[in-house]
Amino acid sequence: GLQACEATIESAVEDTIGSQVEAFGREDFPAAYDMAAPDFQSEVSLDEFEGVIRDGFVPLMNVASFSVSQCLYDPAKARVEISMTLVTAAGVAGSLRYSLVSVPQGWRILGAVPNPQSQQAS
Repeated sequence: GLQACEATIESAVEDTIGSQVEAFGREDFPAAYDMAAPDFQSEVSLDEFEGVIRDGFVPLMNVASFSVSQCLYDPAKARVEISMTLVTAAGVAGSLRYSLVSVPQGWRILGAVPNPQSQQAS
């Protein structure tokens, strides 16, 4: 079952998300794609990935700061779910719920969806 993340796991997961956010900030989609899990990469090409981000996740390309919370770990699946709250350079806040999996290279991102608990009308 799910359990609260240990600090070491939460920190490593935050580093992975941070690496991807930094890559998005410089529009380095190959580097951002490298932070995606192999399962994600096998289903979504780099071009498709860039399109998805440019269409639906524009705030991720303009993050001034972010924090993580509500980290849950499933040891049996080597998976983590974590909430990420961001503020863009324009001062817009957003929140995403990330899913990550532990692979030999480290924690890699399976996906992210808007966080239902904090959805604010735009």
